[in-house]
Amino acid sequence: MTVSELIDENGNEWKVDVIKEVFNERDAENILAMPIMDDMGQDRRCWKFTTQREYTVKSAYHHTMENLVDNNDMRAKGNWMKIWSIRILQKVKVFLWRAARGCLPTKHMLQTRGINVCARCVHCHSSYKNDWHVFFGCATGL
Repeated sequence: MTVSELIDENGNEWKVDVIKEVFNERDAENILAMPIMDDMGQDRRCWKFTTQREYTVKSAYHHTMENLVDNNDMRAKGNWMKIWSIRILQKVKVFLWRAARGCLPTKHMLQTRGINVCARCVHCHSSYKNDWHVFFGCATGL
């Protein structure tokens, strides 16, 4: 059944008897409460989570992460958007963001993600290679 089958021939009123027969009381009330538009133009799909009303994977991801997934434990305090407004190369921004969030692919981080890598630094052979060691703690001064 289509919506047009629930509207009379003139296109200006609901077929109340059909709606009450087909739907439960709550749904029938909700349907009958909807106004019928006079000028029924061409239907088209639209996505309410973007200003252009066009679907994008980015908008779906953003909506999911903000509204459907409990991600409070993943949020870090601070104004992270400032990184993206700096006038530097995009790859440098991504590096800064990843370094600040502690998600650079160091050997230690890879091990915590279940990837089997040797924990020793290839330069100084220290057994603990984390962000701090990579930038400041390596004895070789790289």
